[in-house]
Amino acid sequence: MAHAEPALGVCGICAGPMGEAFIAREQHLGLGDAFRYAACADCGTVQLIDPPASFERYYPAGYYSYEVEALAARIAAEPWRTRLARRWVGAALLRGGRAARLARRWRSWLAQDFPVWLEGEGARLGLRRDARVLDVGCGAGGHLLQLASYGFARLEGVDAFVAGDIRHPGGVFIRRGELPSVSGRFDLVMFHHSLEHMPEPVAALRAAHRLLAPGGRLLVRIPVLGEAWRRYREDWVQLDAPRHRFLFSREAFLRAAAGAGFAPLSVRCDSGAFQFWGSEQYRLGIALNSPRSWQRDPLASPFSPAQVREWAAQAEQLNAALEGDQACFVLRRVDEERIAA
Repeated sequence: MAHAEPALGVCGICAGPMGEAFIAREQHLGLGDAFRYAACADCGTVQLIDPPASFERYYPAGYYSYEVEALAARIAAEPWRTRLARRWVGAALLRGGRAARLARRWRSWLAQDFPVWLEGEGARLGLRRDARVLDVGCGAGGHLLQLASYGFARLEGVDAFVAGDIRHPGGVFIRRGELPSVSGRFDLVMFHHSLEHMPEPVAALRAAHRLLAPGGRLLVRIPVLGEAWRRYREDWVQLDAPRHRFLFSREAFLRAAAGAGFAPLSVRCDSGAFQFWGSEQYRLGIALNSPRSWQRDPLASPFSPAQVREWAAQAEQLNAALEGDQACFVLRRVDEERIAA
């Protein structure tokens, strides 16, 4: 393990004492910059102790969440018959169950782009195609474009690191800015692997609480501390120094969400083989953007397809045991009943 030293300050989530600090390096872009992290002795949340003065260097123009041009062009070029069929497929996948199975058999190629986090969640999210949706920390809007391709039409995003406001086909609007700059009421507010990037995640949850319409839902997808964290520590790929500033356990996140006025409707892990091959790469000093990275060129990777398939199988087992390294939370406001009355 990297050299440990006393941490400074208190937990940014529960104000508890911090444990010993450890060093993690930037390994996504291959910069190698060193940063201190530590876990709270009370709630267990792992957090960045010494953030850089500016994060611009760590979100360059080629950062993955900004690369949506191909998806936007495909949506703009699709003929009207395909758009209509995709709406039918999307509605079936939202329902889940038998309807989803039929849709996948009838038009499997149209179902391939449907968000895995949304399948079967239509009833729990109360989601209709006219729902107003906000994606926080959305990058250039990849998740919103996916929704637009399935017929959702009232889609907004906000991101602090995009170069400027963006208007995509299908009515998708991305605002450059922070969450407090957003106004209005939304039926669904989403954080897709963005909450862990924020300097004050509980304040962000409270802001989302204020933006939800009566009966609205909050969807949060984040890395979570589990088997991969225990196995890899500073080389865990989802630590992602320094971009990931707070990393929760499932239990710690639910406590933080409760403090912001939310109660869970569902919790499920949706991790994959990435937690293993990405972390093993880091142990070997191979950055995610390296030509030897599995995501860049599997043939140049030190791992075989069979090994990655085995890791994928392990990930499924961990997900079933709620020990995967990322989770999807669907939450409601705890004052929902009072507001409805």
